[in-house]
Amino acid sequence: MEPTTTARYADPRATKELPLGPCRCEGTPHSGGDVATVRTEVGWSELKSAWSAGTMTREDGTGYYDEAYGDTMAISRFTVAWNLVDVDAKGRAQARPIDVQTVSLLDEETFAVLKKHTEELLEHRGRLPNGSGGQSVASSPETASPTRRPRR
Repeated sequence: MEPTTTARYADPRATKELPLGPCRCEGTPHSGGDVATVRTEVGWSELKSAWSAGTMTREDGTGYYDEAYGDTMAISRFTVAWNLVDVDAKGRAQARPIDVQTVSLLDEETFAVLKKHTEELLEHRGRLPNGSGGQSVASSPETASPTRRPRR
């Protein structure tokens, strides 16, 4: 995935259609299949913000990463539109919102397609270096951990 511009800023209007498979909406209101319109350019800060949303801190200061929540936030943030609908009480098709609650209810197959796209955005920009997104501080051998850990 190559950026469409050499500008210093991501273009939030740069998008593409991402096929989600055959229509599975109630009543199959569209014959061309389900699709999502996703962003193809994202800024570094918005990318860090979306993916780090899964970082959770307990009251005692310890923390963990909720991968599902981080994925859900990235999908909801970088999906601009989709043709997924629900049927209202009168039997009319209405668009489903793109928000955390709706994204978290997606089936595994649809979620995986959208997650793969957000991972491609991350790969294009480069891995986030650490939890804060900043450069790791260089330490002297005297203060380094005696146990070597393999890099991931």
